Amino acid sequence: MNKRFNITILFFLAALFASLLSCKKESKNPDSETESGFEEYAGTEVYVAGDLKTDSPVLWKNGIPKYILDNGKLGMANHIIGYGNDIYIAGMTQEFTDANPSNFRSAMYWKNEEKILVDKSNDTELEQIHRAESGDIYLYGYSYGVDPTWDSIWKNGKPYKLEPVGSRWGMGNMLTIGNDFYMAGSALANNKWNGIVWKNGKLFKRFSYNSSVDIATNGTDLFYYVYATEDPQTKKKSFKVYKNSSLFYSINFAENEWSFAGNRKIFHEGNNSYVAWITSTNNNTELNNVKVWKNGKQMNINIRNVYTATALFVKGNDVYLATLKEDPDFDLKPELYKNNKLMPMDYENNNRARFNSIYVK
Repeated sequence: MNKRFNITILFFLAALFASLLSCKKESKNPDSETESGFEEYAGTEVYVAGDLKTDSPVLWKNGIPKYILDNGKLGMANHIIGYGNDIYIAGMTQEFTDANPSNFRSAMYWKNEEKILVDKSNDTELEQIHRAESGDIYLYGYSYGVDPTWDSIWKNGKPYKLEPVGSRWGMGNMLTIGNDFYMAGSALANNKWNGIVWKNGKLFKRFSYNSSVDIATNGTDLFYYVYATEDPQTKKKSFKVYKNSSLFYSINFAENEWSFAGNRKIFHEGNNSYVAWITSTNNNTELNNVKVWKNGKQMNINIRNVYTATALFVKGNDVYLATLKEDPDFDLKPELYKNNKLMPMDYENNNRARFNSIYVK
């Protein structure tokens, strides 16, 4: 009797164990998977803001995507930053289009899981977000169809006006030093696009030659990244980085490289300055190389045969780059590199995706 009972128990336990294994194999916990990501990301938290399908905003964490708009609504996630333990994403939503057909886009940003609508009444979109030490939130984006320029800035959700400095102007990037707000870009005046920096809405610095400028800071020092289409000294293209009023370094290309150099990406932390350029010497704009410089010296990073670079972030000694490349199965395939290593990313079997911005915690 005991022998028959023991055999029955063994069969029951074996069946139960097999059932548990089967259930475990067939089920996936998306939350757990999002937290851990692919094993190549072990020990890091790598966030990528972008979109999947056709304009569905997504936040990837360690390669695993999470949709950040409800009910499959369309939108964009264009820029991501971190401040303390908080994650901020700038973009837009199209969830109000049905109620107001003339309002195709509505400027929106996310703070962690919270959606914060900036403009529901007009056709607007956010490209960048900056969180000041004071807690003020500065936003840069577009008010489509508004003259003389579509470029717009908001401070804590309200429009922030810049002093007009030309017939048209475009923005580069923004930052704060203490209570002072700086905005960099370029303005069209006297048939020239001049690099411009505003401070607290007023003209602060103008580069009088054909140029555009981005800015960075370390403490109270300002760094100017100036791309000139006609350098006043050489009458050729140039790229120079200034620390306050002194030249920090310059990047020089051969004449045939300048012809196809473009879409630079900038990252600055402390006194370290990083610039990524796409270049080509074979007159094929679909087969570019991405090169990275640190403080004016080229790094051992060279990602080949891409269409363009879309984002740059540096954490410690690791350089993260997002690119687009030609791929027969994609409408331009986005890829993420850590140094020269291609990192795994889940596209959820979609043939359209974009990686717009990177943040590494």
